[in-house]
Amino acid sequence: MSLQPHVKTSVPTMAQMTIMAGPECRRRWSDEQRERILVEAFRSGARVWDVARRHDVARGLIYHWRRAALRRAEPVLVPVVVNEPAGQASDPGVRPMTC
Repeated sequence: MSLQPHVKTSVPTMAQMTIMAGPECRRRWSDEQRERILVEAFRSGARVWDVARRHDVARGLIYHWRRAALRRAEPVLVPVVVNEPAGQASDPGVRPMTC
């Protein structure tokens, strides 16, 4: 019987560790850094988990930043034009709407 502890080789190891010292224990991210991370995280084919790990950011924080950015964004209105296809007459039983 072996007394050696079982070592899992499939568990990823931590690449780096950040130690915060002093009265401020939270990192501060500039608006530019947040925007760059958000663009990367929500690019087509990207996984938030991979981006979060690469930038040493919690996944939940990335989603929090996105919700905050969407709340600040101004709604975009796009004009809509409805055209009848060429060669089709409108239904004679339907009256046009007037306001």
